[in-house]
Formats: sequence, C-alpha cells, structure tokens
Amino acid sequence: MTTMRPRKLRNSLLVLFVAVVALLGWATADLRAANVLTLQSCMEAEAGVRAWICRQALYHLHPTQEEVKELNASAGAQFPASMENLSDATQLLQHYLRAGLDINAVDQRSQLKWTALHAAAFEGNPQAVRLLLDNGAETHTTDGIGRTPLDIAREANTKMPSEAFAKIVVMLTGKEGAAAN
Repeated sequence: MTTMRPRKLRNSLLVLFVAVVALLGWATADLRAANVLTLQSCMEAEAGVRAWICRQALYHLHPTQEEVKELNASAGAQFPASMENLSDATQLLQHYLRAGLDINAVDQRSQLKWTALHAAAFEGNPQAVRLLLDNGAETHTTDGIGRTPLDIAREANTKMPSEAFAKIVVMLTGKEGAAAN
C-alpha cells in the first residue's frame, strides 16, 4: 500500500500541472486576442492581479502591426495620452511609438480629422497636451476645416474660459517660459 500513495500523489500532481499549463495557455491565447484599448482600460480600471495581468499582456503581446495600423487610423496617441496616471501614460505612449504609432496620425473615422493633440486641446487636458508635445506632436497640423490645436484651445477658452484651456493656449504658443518669468 505504501507504494500506491506516492504513485497517486505523483499522478495527482501531474494532473494539476497539466491543468495549470492548459489554463495558462488558454489565458495567453485570450490575452493575445484582446484589443489594446480593452487591455489599457483593464490596466487602468482593475486592481491588483487583474491590472498586472492586463499590463503584462499589453506590454508583451501588443500592439501587433495590425493594431498599430488601427491606432494610426484613429489618432491612437490620444488613448494613452488621456490616461490619468502620467507615468503610465508616458510609458504606454512610448511603447506604442516604439511599435510604430504615428503621434501625428489623423483620426480617419471622423470628419473633423483631428490628431491626438487636437483632441487633448479640445478636452482641456494640459497633462495630455504636454505629454504629446514632449513626444513630438506637431502643433501646426490642421484638422478637416483648417484649425490647429491652438485654434481649438483658443476657441474653447473663449466659449468656456478655464485655467486648463488658458494653460494649453500658453503651451501651444510656445510661451511657457515667458509666462513663468
């Protein structure tokens, strides 16, 4: 009987090992098939282990070349730039840029034809504007009706004056140093 216990234990451990490997294979395939925006959202909204898993999948399995094309067709730099955590936003934007994201890509889905910088200026998000500028976003790109991100920020500041829009106008005019002195 004593020889039966080690054999049962070994068989049980083998079954457990196979089950864990199968589960990991399934999870990896599922995460590989996940959309980059879904993983980004998961990384931001979830806590603990779930957020960590989404982060690992995003940085190790994505973006694919097809996903980069899709991001470029939707001014994809706007997605990481809109993240609340600046460190995460910077890291993810740079990850996408290394994969081939065009920071000045125009959103082809919209008649406005905005870049990520246009969107950040319209949203009144100085952190996103600074992040995009620091990573090479062009300030003179015009949208579908000829407006630059600066034009959008000025228009928004006229209609809804705020410190955020005023700060963006200063950033986009390149007068930050002069405003600080």
